[in-house]
Amino acid sequence: MSDPAAGASSPRAVPTLTEVVQPVDRATDRALDRDQLVAQVMAGLQAQIEPLLAAQVQAALAPALALAVERLVHEARQAVARGLREHLAAQVADAVAAAVAVAASDERARASPEAGPQRGTGLAG
Repeated sequence: MSDPAAGASSPRAVPTLTEVVQPVDRATDRALDRDQLVAQVMAGLQAQIEPLLAAQVQAALAPALALAVERLVHEARQAVARGLREHLAAQVADAVAAAVAVAASDERARASPEAGPQRGTGLAG
């Protein structure tokens, strides 16, 4: 049998440094650091650029939007005016037709003989 105390002092029983600590690949470390640095710089630039781009887009779109709104208002006014004209024309036509009917009725009433005693009732008088 082997002596446990002797095995502990033997060189194979003691772990080597490479077994305890994994070797670090410096190229991978630098690549990770570089990628992280690029990501941080890009995030910082994006935070600065986005407000500038938003302002430029707004300035570029403002005239086009104002023109579009102006055209939309003009078209809406025309549509409302056209609708009112059509509605009013129908009302005027109805009012004229009613006035003509009343005038015709009045004319017929004037043209008929005046109401007097009815003939043929057998009353002398």
